[in-house]
Amino acid sequence: MICSLVKQRLSLVLLFCMLSVSSYSQLSFSVYVDGQWGDWFDGYYNSGVKHSTSITFSGNRANFILYNEYTHPSNWAFHVYIPNYNADPSDDAIKYCIKKGVPLEYKGVVEYYVSEEYPNIRKYLLEFYNYRCLPVVYKHKTLRRTNATIKIYHHKWNSKIYNVTFNVFFDDVGLAVSRVLFKKEKK
Repeated sequence: MICSLVKQRLSLVLLFCMLSVSSYSQLSFSVYVDGQWGDWFDGYYNSGVKHSTSITFSGNRANFILYNEYTHPSNWAFHVYIPNYNADPSDDAIKYCIKKGVPLEYKGVVEYYVSEEYPNIRKYLLEFYNYRCLPVVYKHKTLRRTNATIKIYHHKWNSKIYNVTFNVFFDDVGLAVSRVLFKKEKK
């Protein structure tokens, strides 16, 4: 009886620890440049060089934007969408992908801005990687729209927690966004 009570309390403590860590860092990122992935980093970072920021993901599997916290969503840095996305994958399709470790693959579109300071996406992504915040492009910005290959991986930690990783390849670079989810996302 006592052993069972201790196990229950220990389970609750572990659950609260997992929730507090995951709620702090629900987004992780990696950048693919020159044929190599960089290390993963959290969506919140205090570099001490630029400023503290948290990166916000808004949208769903078929259409999302990334922007810096404390800015308006209209100042997004990346807009990723799948034009012919008809429906979310079935539970069976997701289970198959988890079991085999394979992604769901789509053809999509990425929109981003370039400027005098960031004349190409490679320079922009390296700045993002080095300082862990999305560089803000305000002046003389030009919208770029390009085709992308979007690979969506599903990873299950347990029955309540899993994550979805978007690997977005475009213009000879890649951006990976990993989201921790606490229950099945419907959109």
